[in-house]
Amino acid sequence: MNKKLQCVFVLIILLPTVLLQGCWLPPRPHLQQPVAPPEAPEIVEPSEEVEDTPPDDPQRPGRFTLRYDTEFTMNPLLAMNRDNIMLTSLLYESLFILDENLIAIPLLCANWETEDFTTYTFELLPEIAMHDDSYLTADDVVYSLRQAMNHQRSRHRNKLRQIESITSEEELTVTITLDSPNARFIRLLDIPIIKNGSIESRVPPGTGPYYFLIPPL
Repeated sequence: MNKKLQCVFVLIILLPTVLLQGCWLPPRPHLQQPVAPPEAPEIVEPSEEVEDTPPDDPQRPGRFTLRYDTEFTMNPLLAMNRDNIMLTSLLYESLFILDENLIAIPLLCANWETEDFTTYTFELLPEIAMHDDSYLTADDVVYSLRQAMNHQRSRHRNKLRQIESITSEEELTVTITLDSPNARFIRLLDIPIIKNGSIESRVPPGTGPYYFLIPPL
């Protein structure tokens, strides 16, 4: 095959390729529909009949309620109902409380001392207000512990069976004598303290941070 025929043959082969390239068009861009502008919010005129609600008065004391059984006493020394016993922990306090490690922490007691772990002397904190607007005295503590120890319906009788005597030396001084030495005796004094002479009261006065409010009929 001569050179002229070879050139014609090459041109015939390349011709479709050139024609196809001349027909190529770039892809059309994707046209989006125009987005309508957002509608202006409707303005509603306030009604004259609607009044602003006044905010809560920060000076007004709060109030909440807890469950208790009205058929049983709230006296912390005599209560046997579970709900009422739990509730009395808010209404009454004791000489000592026990922490999570069973360590006795003074509560109504300012200080205490003993030389032989048989006779204990306790000094009460001064000016501890009770729910009846009186102040806690040694007589209140002596009365409460005696009732807890001797009353036939007391749930603390076994805890205090080692006590031989309880006396008030001064207005804020209490002395307890045991029948034998007991270095851990103060752990037993988490007994609720009530007002002197109020054992028969369904809700006797105490010193707790809350007091029982009888709702109006």
